[in-house]
Amino acid sequence: MIHKYYNSFEEIDTHLNILKLQKSIEKELLVYNYHKVKYLLYPKHIALEIGDILQDKIIKILLNRYYWIF
Repeated sequence: MIHKYYNSFEEIDTHLNILKLQKSIEKELLVYNYHKVKYLLYPKHIALEIGDILQDKIIKILLNRYYWIF
């Protein structure tokens, strides 16, 4: 940890307020990421993602097999 020297109590208060705001922002980001992961891990969304991946793979296979038609 880097020691910082302050010239006044106002500087200390300002720095503490900045640290509180940074902590609050990090906390909100953590809550947001939690909800995002919870949403993405819902079984319905996992099934949709798997379906999208399979659809892409099938299209690529068909295009490679029947490329001469297009």
